Amino acid sequence: MAAALTAFGPLRLVWRLPLSLLWLLSLAGAFYCNVLWYRGPDEIPGTIAACLAGQFLALQIPFWGLAIGYGLRLRHCENTVPSTHRRELQFGIRELMIITAVVAAIFGAGRLAIAVAPSLAPQMGRETPIFIFLAAAAVMTSIPLVLAALLPRLALAAVILAMIFMSLATVSEVPLLSNFHTGPGPDIYHIIAINAFTAAWILSLAVILRISGYRLTRG
Repeated sequence: MAAALTAFGPLRLVWRLPLSLLWLLSLAGAFYCNVLWYRGPDEIPGTIAACLAGQFLALQIPFWGLAIGYGLRLRHCENTVPSTHRRELQFGIRELMIITAVVAAIFGAGRLAIAVAPSLAPQMGRETPIFIFLAAAAVMTSIPLVLAALLPRLALAAVILAMIFMSLATVSEVPLLSNFHTGPGPDIYHIIAINAFTAAWILSLAVILRISGYRLTRG
């Protein structure tokens, strides 16, 4: 959501970017406080901060592509175009399905890449590619849900479709983890919980924006 707000608005970029970075720093700070409180590994805060920064930067590419290519902006309903021109300027389910299909294709290509990665780069081992894929999948599968939750029309139907896609992606991730990862660390239930809480946070923040009168529109 921080990445989406950076690309789509509604404030000026000179305000959006620092506020989004402050949001990420607060998350990293929360992990740091948790490590201090429970005396966890010292490298965890740095690792989490690096992951957050990497995901934030990775999402800038598709979100800014949509912001520039489609002209998507997060606008208040009072500032949208007149109803006679709204149909031409709407970003609707058709565009969302196209983006979801692109995400699904990239997701499938990533699954195929995992199978050949150990033979092409033996030094990476068997587990490194799967964790890279899971981190990338968490970013990619969240894109349709973010866009669906902020559609100006038929948002509920779009959210249901995005949730179905996210559920199918999770079902696809689970056997990968069980096949490639057998040691300590994240297990199947962690993957399910991470994706479930990700969806819950996205929808919670999107509901706040919608109640406040903001929608994704083209212009």
